[in-house]
Amino acid sequence: MAVNSLGILDLIQIAAHGLASKTQYRVYLADSNRPPFGALEPLALLKTNPDGAGIVQAIGPLKRLAQRGSTALLAPLRRFLIVADSHDTSQVVLREATPSAER
Repeated sequence: MAVNSLGILDLIQIAAHGLASKTQYRVYLADSNRPPFGALEPLALLKTNPDGAGIVQAIGPLKRLAQRGSTALLAPLRRFLIVADSHDTSQVVLREATPSAER
């Protein structure tokens, strides 16, 4: 995954492999990287090729979405990327890991 700032907008690029072939997944910004994941903000639709790999890009106000719900008095809200089945968000296939120092 890579996030590039384009001024007020951001470009997010995600490359994944090892998924089911010719399948659609949805990329979300989530409140947590563990079930039940909290509020999910859909970012992009990822379609895999016959080998189970795919690349997707999305442009939008990612920094603003990531900060939604935080206040100036509290620490900034941390958001996570997850990839789930496009029809069933409980079927998460990839999730952003928490660094070992934060566990």
